[in-house]
Amino acid sequence: MADRVSIFVDAGYLFKQGAGAVLGAKLGRREVQLDARSFVSELAGWLCSAHPNEELLRTYWYDGAYKGVPSAEQLDVAALPFVKMRLGRINSAGQQKGVDTLMVRDLMVLSQERSIQRAVVLSGDEDLREGIEYAQDRGVRVAVVGIDAGGDLSQSPELVREADEALILPAEILSNALTRVTAISSSPPAVPARPISPPTASLPSHTKPSLGSNPFAAHAAAFTRAWLARAPASALANLVAGRPAIPRDLDAQMLRFAVEQSGVRTIAAAGRGRHVERKRRPSARPFALRGLISCAICGRLMQGSYNHGLAHYRCRYPSEYAIVNEVDHPRNVYLREDAVIGPLDGWLARVFDPDNIDETLDASTPRASQVTTRR
Repeated sequence: MADRVSIFVDAGYLFKQGAGAVLGAKLGRREVQLDARSFVSELAGWLCSAHPNEELLRTYWYDGAYKGVPSAEQLDVAALPFVKMRLGRINSAGQQKGVDTLMVRDLMVLSQERSIQRAVVLSGDEDLREGIEYAQDRGVRVAVVGIDAGGDLSQSPELVREADEALILPAEILSNALTRVTAISSSPPAVPARPISPPTASLPSHTKPSLGSNPFAAHAAAFTRAWLARAPASALANLVAGRPAIPRDLDAQMLRFAVEQSGVRTIAAAGRGRHVERKRRPSARPFALRGLISCAICGRLMQGSYNHGLAHYRCRYPSEYAIVNEVDHPRNVYLREDAVIGPLDGWLARVFDPDNIDETLDASTPRASQVTTRR
């Protein structure tokens, strides 16, 4: 039976040291892009080439996440075959917490259960020594892998001495996987703050925005006019360059404005005919469309719910309610948020495209007086 090996990757160490080694600069996480599929595959191939009789159990990937909520990039890594994502937390100071504890825990459990005979650790954290010692005491051979950034490995000497073997990651593996995110120029070409003239040709019939069925169209148009009037040229250039996507913060501002102006967050005080503001309960996990998604079967608002690290909207309908109301309703109905956000962003990008903005505003303005705003 072939010996089994697991790889343990400290993502914080990988990004920090990798940027210095490949890009020659100390860069933040958002300034570096990783092709995780390429990196995981080449790393495993390099490590197993020296031990052809070994079998890879899996790669463990350790990273931090704000409030424990994984980013889109982390979800992409977790979706790779034979990769297990482990998330610690990032505190208010931007520091990772709990990542080394997770790595030590996995080293101890896998060695205790005789699941592996060799462990390869890509990290420089001295706090991993206890986990390495524990694994070695149970017959596991442990190698540590460092990243050479101009002669600096940023590895604890105690960690290196504790390991059975010290390796240096080949530069070509990093160069094939790490690239610098190209920033938009701070001095982009001038873009007019508002469209100078309406489009000379109307939109094709299949691309015309249908605003009549959208109760928030007038408020979204008002927000757009105000934003265009005050937005600097650089912000407009960035918006145009990123089409068809809309920056997440701008998208959230427009949605929040439309919701507040439409009055959907108010409720009638019992028996008094007046309206009071509904208090939003604090949530550690954000839902971009909270209070806006209704179940097509029963018409009730769907509640936010996280499943497998992804935002969903759920409608729970106990079977006894379905029988009494004669509704053919599953016990639980789920809708993934990203299935809605993508098409919604596409629609917003189309109707508020600089080439279409005049027609969009013209289409929404006649209906603005028909929308009642509650304050």
